Amino acid sequence: MSVASSQPSLAKAIGRWTLAGLIVNSVVGAGIFGLPSSIAKQVGDYAPWAYVLGAVMTMVTTAVVVELSSQFEKPGGAYLYVREAFGPMVGIQTGWFSWLARVTTAAAIANLLMSYLAGFWPMLSSTGARSLGVLLIVGGLAAVNVRGVKHGTAISNVFTAVKLLPLIVLVILGALHWSYPVPSAPQTAMPDWKAWTDALVAMVFAYSGFESAMIPGSELKNPRRDNPIAAFTALLVVSTLYVCLHLVVMRAVPGMSASERPLSDAAAIYMGETGRTVIAIAAIVSTFGWLSAAVVTAPRLTYAMAEQGDFPSVCGRVHGAYRTPWVSILLWAGLVIALASYGNFIWNVVLSVAARLVVYSTMCAAAIRLRLSHPTRDAWRAPFGIMIPVLGIGICCLLASRLNQEHVILMLVVGAAGVATWWAGQRASRR
Repeated sequence: MSVASSQPSLAKAIGRWTLAGLIVNSVVGAGIFGLPSSIAKQVGDYAPWAYVLGAVMTMVTTAVVVELSSQFEKPGGAYLYVREAFGPMVGIQTGWFSWLARVTTAAAIANLLMSYLAGFWPMLSSTGARSLGVLLIVGGLAAVNVRGVKHGTAISNVFTAVKLLPLIVLVILGALHWSYPVPSAPQTAMPDWKAWTDALVAMVFAYSGFESAMIPGSELKNPRRDNPIAAFTALLVVSTLYVCLHLVVMRAVPGMSASERPLSDAAAIYMGETGRTVIAIAAIVSTFGWLSAAVVTAPRLTYAMAEQGDFPSVCGRVHGAYRTPWVSILLWAGLVIALASYGNFIWNVVLSVAARLVVYSTMCAAAIRLRLSHPTRDAWRAPFGIMIPVLGIGICCLLASRLNQEHVILMLVVGAAGVATWWAGQRASRR
């Protein structure tokens, strides 16, 4: 009997509403504490509509992910779907870009954490102090996780629902104070298509994370039945929260596009300085909690890929004493520190989105391929045939047109690394 066959299977414990809660928790991350001002810079007073358009756009990719996930009862997510549809090479590329998305998201969140900490310690506003702060926090989390996964998960478990509670309270306070007079700002003109496209690029970041909730495929009770209801219910909840949150913040802080801490500024209007402090602390706890979870999960992706020969083998090394993937952890931490020091919040957001666009477009292509090659497979099917995944590819191409030269170069480097890894694996197998 093989080792694999002698092991017990994972318990199918994730039902419909548990999955919906997992998706909401994966999507509503620390980034919402900084995104409102970035969206306001792009489209001004029309920002709430950007969240609506973002929800519609996300509905397309959600339908693709739900269709794919309903066909598999194995963990792996995008990496699994694309590898089955197109083979190892494209699967490896998807895995590499999935990892890049996680690293750049962490760098963006680290920048946001420094912005909120600067509200308590203004010295962190300087570039040097900001970089040192990122080094101490990310490096410290990496050191804790190298010493053992139990320590890392203990820190992560402290921060779960904290990020949702202050957001809901702020929306309620804004609704209660809606009739109060607030400063007004000049009305902005209708943004052009480039501004709307840039806003939708940020929306990809705002709504990202839903695909991660589908990764534990073997632990979902009934993917074909539960995934569609859970995913679209979660999307409705998240988009409603985002629109309401932006409306109350926009009303309280007319000049929010110039604010690094828009939610704190809005809370100060509704609750005074106590409100500002509460939201700032909530943002710090949420961002730190997100990073503490990311340092547990993201390095495991490169470790798993290294074990399969789809990533440099050094990333598969395990610490002799602590039994942790220490090289993968240190690689993640080093890149997060470098990217956070080099680029600001929105720069890393755009790079994260660029990586996700590659992942989303390959998943759309995989959905088309699997529909054509397995037309009778038992799965939930998105309506309108292959038009939904085709539309998804078109949206990804449109948003990718707004990338700048630096982002394109970094994407090409990652793509080249993926090809090199696949080629090395092919060469090794021939030997």
